[in-house]
Amino acid sequence: MVDISASLIDAIGFPTCALSPEETVRKKTSKKLTEWDVSILNPKNRIDCAQPFCNSKLGWRIDGCADLGTRFFVIPITLLPDLPPLRIDLVIPDQIEHSNELRVAFESSISATLTDSRVGKLGISHHLCHILDHWSRSNPNFLAEFRSLPFGSQLIISEVTGSKYSPVLVNPAHDLERNLLSLNALAALWKNDILPLDFPPILDLQALRLTSQIQDTVSLVYIPSQDNKTFIFKSNVTEPEYLYHELKVLLTLAPHPHLVSRPLFLVTKRCAFGGKIAVCGFILPYYLGGPLKDVLPSQMVKGILNLPTQIKWATQITEVLQHIYASRSFYPDLRPENIVLHPCQTSGACDESGSLNTVLIDFEQRGNWYAWSAPEVLYYEYLSYILSALPTTRTTHYALLFNTYFPSANAPPYPQEGSDRYRNPKEGYCYSWLRLTHQQREAATVFALGKLLWCIFEGQGSVCRNLRNTARYEPTMEFPEFRTSVEKVRELIWECTWDAPEWRGEKEKVVRVGGRIEVLGKTAREEGVLHVAREWWMRELNVMEEWLAKQDSGEKRSQRLTLREVRDRLLDIKKDVC
Repeated sequence: MVDISASLIDAIGFPTCALSPEETVRKKTSKKLTEWDVSILNPKNRIDCAQPFCNSKLGWRIDGCADLGTRFFVIPITLLPDLPPLRIDLVIPDQIEHSNELRVAFESSISATLTDSRVGKLGISHHLCHILDHWSRSNPNFLAEFRSLPFGSQLIISEVTGSKYSPVLVNPAHDLERNLLSLNALAALWKNDILPLDFPPILDLQALRLTSQIQDTVSLVYIPSQDNKTFIFKSNVTEPEYLYHELKVLLTLAPHPHLVSRPLFLVTKRCAFGGKIAVCGFILPYYLGGPLKDVLPSQMVKGILNLPTQIKWATQITEVLQHIYASRSFYPDLRPENIVLHPCQTSGACDESGSLNTVLIDFEQRGNWYAWSAPEVLYYEYLSYILSALPTTRTTHYALLFNTYFPSANAPPYPQEGSDRYRNPKEGYCYSWLRLTHQQREAATVFALGKLLWCIFEGQGSVCRNLRNTARYEPTMEFPEFRTSVEKVRELIWECTWDAPEWRGEKEKVVRVGGRIEVLGKTAREEGVLHVAREWWMRELNVMEEWLAKQDSGEKRSQRLTLREVRDRLLDIKKDVC
């Protein structure tokens, strides 16, 4: 078993692993430290306090993290309850930069795969709060300086030591402010799609009050002017172009009972330079039922997940997808974490059971994880990533494959969207989907829908353990194993996902167990993990080439069901078993 780090996950989690010599990967995922670096006699390794049960009353808390445990959502408690969601995060080095002693004491390897509030209970979070507490208490101007920082600024700790006196640097987000757009600028870009009267009302960022930072782009807030009700504030401090694209999609899609509400308010902030009043986010309703990825396994464990409810949720999701495709849009992000539940009595779509209804959220249209992507999408992603991440001298073969099998791709692989302002691309940035016809996009969505149906009817939060993210409820089984699904449901899932590699027994051999990486079925040192990961990716790329060759040969292949056919089959199953 090997401790997880951001570098290790990046090294073994992508197809470039197959094309990089093991020694090169090893150098990227481990750092040689001298005896003095790791010595407990070294002052930097003497830990002031890293225990959550420390008696110190700290003025900071951590609500979660992103970027594989290197960017933490820090909240100055002393500024609550009057603090707006300024989205000021704390950035620290990769876990391989921590000495072994500190990594164990701080549990920093575990932070690499946690994103939610659980990370706040780790020793690394407690230690970082000590550092911030000392930093803020020693600065008499902290209150005024923190509030005046540009939206999305960063605090930086350049070296993780055991001392709470580590220096904290401030990186103002001037570049982000430059790339944020005013409402007038957005209205000019969208003049052919959205009328000025169709924009939601405006709230200033200072009118919001932060409750907690749920995810990288999602803040839980309340608004005093709206009877102190709780809402979601959606923002994006690293790639604002995705925020604006999602806003446009939500303002142009027709409403549906199981589609997230159009934004209730736009949120603006005056920028430090030039006085521009920029749109920095928008307000959505807060759905109380929680994400499907947590509800499914929770109800399964409690024994309250029943077949009528499963069929209802599956049908609702299929119907809202039909609605999206009937609107000539598409949805490439289908997985349980992008579906939330809420009490039906608040939705206007209540049935007699009084249970929860589904709501589809997240319309950034980024694309899905590899485990959820259909082959025609997945292999484009593989080739795109290889061509963007490696020098051209090592990618000649894959460049030829890309140009041969994807000649009509309407954009180069992985352009640097974040390097420039949002410029209103017609359908967003998900190039692996944009090259597909509308019918092909629906087919790719049906593939993901089949895997989602498996999660619903087997009561699992995902189809497999995610290397990059430890779920609150880890899957107790993996797709396509069946335990509880009735036969007709199993047949339906197969007809949606028949070309998934898992049906042929192809699964990743390197898995995450807590905060460590191991080879499936046995323990291994770092050398063994890297070797097995590299071999697996080499086989995966061979499978990709075989699949591409079959497409080129004109070999007749079975077609997936349409969304309408999936819905009809679900209604037939409901008649038979309910």
